[in-house]
Amino acid sequence: MLYGEVPDLSNLKVFRCLSNASTLPINRHKFDSRAKKCAFLGYKSGIKGFVLVDVYTSEIVVSRNLKFFDMEFPFHSSSVTIVPSTHIYLDSQVTHTVLEDYDEVPHEDSNSDTEERDIEVVPVSTRKSSRSSQAPTYLQDYVCSSTSGHYPMANFISYSALSPKHLAFAYSLNTEIEPTSYLSRSKDSRWLTTMQTEIEALNANHTWDFVDLPSYAIYIGSKWVYKIKRHANGTIERFKARLVAQGFSEAEGLDYFETFSPVVKLSTIRVLLALASIHGWYLHQLDVNNTFLHGDLHEAVYMKVPQGVIPPKPSQVCKLLKSLYRLKQANRQWFEKLTQFLYAQVFTQATADHTLFTKITTTSYTLVLVYVDDIILAGTCLKEFDSLKQALNTAFHIKNLGELKLFLDLEVARSS
Repeated sequence: MLYGEVPDLSNLKVFRCLSNASTLPINRHKFDSRAKKCAFLGYKSGIKGFVLVDVYTSEIVVSRNLKFFDMEFPFHSSSVTIVPSTHIYLDSQVTHTVLEDYDEVPHEDSNSDTEERDIEVVPVSTRKSSRSSQAPTYLQDYVCSSTSGHYPMANFISYSALSPKHLAFAYSLNTEIEPTSYLSRSKDSRWLTTMQTEIEALNANHTWDFVDLPSYAIYIGSKWVYKIKRHANGTIERFKARLVAQGFSEAEGLDYFETFSPVVKLSTIRVLLALASIHGWYLHQLDVNNTFLHGDLHEAVYMKVPQGVIPPKPSQVCKLLKSLYRLKQANRQWFEKLTQFLYAQVFTQATADHTLFTKITTTSYTLVLVYVDDIILAGTCLKEFDSLKQALNTAFHIKNLGELKLFLDLEVARSS
């Protein structure tokens, strides 16, 4: 023996013997038969099942739930010509595959065992569907094309009711279009200046080191995302370019472990605003610049060198030391860094909502509510606000937005 043991021949069956193949419950009614009368033809590569032919319909069948009768041959007494069919019945445990390998099936002639008959294969002509295509139901309430179709949008939209400022803003959206790739704006001096500023900020933050990629590691990609900031009248305020990592290619357990980051509850915001109104607390708002760039990475994450950046060696990659936008762990790392900072400022984290921090002294009461990069300060002492703002600006570089006006689509207005 080749392998030193007796081979298993239990799956070898007699060619063209009778076999009853079980039918699927979804293909039969209550009073239909539970099996099909078939003849065994052989085996199909890559499929764990037997290839059969239906005795009555000449359909090719693949099934693994069947019973063989080795001494009975349904085609022994009559000649049967089998025309290839694309209709395939499959067992529930067999992969759906179209069998196209059976151009002909040997058969016997009752009058002569030596006479051979030619089997004519009937070609199956493909037919194009005559049904009219329709849009999905979820798009019925939308106009999907503005330039073509029976009802173009230009025939029904009018800008006459817009105010002059809003009209100027609407027209400005078509004058300058945001680029979608680096190559489309690699020669535009405005975007080049913006990208250079972003790279300098990343280098100042010591976001990465240039290293040789280890043999066991796989790097992730990066991409430039462009945005045009506009004033209310439509004029361009500034061009913004942001480098983001392609975090969708990160591998769990290798590039990251935990991604959860708490988010402020809406009920907490409402309670805070109600208490501020009752007790007359001050409400200020802050915004953190380059939020996710402040988080420290504990995992070894390697990223392809961004477009526009020249490494010391051509084959080197960036080993990230700080979190970057669109990394799966970026939110968690930033919140962890901010939490450590607030602990150092003698703040206490609430147990009911982990995004709420409080600080109580003999002369003041201060609350900090965090939603990613938006921070609300509530309290009784403006001097405490000023010292906290200065400390936050030293650590993270913040924007002081003054009194609270808008937070998570909640507009706040204080009466006199």
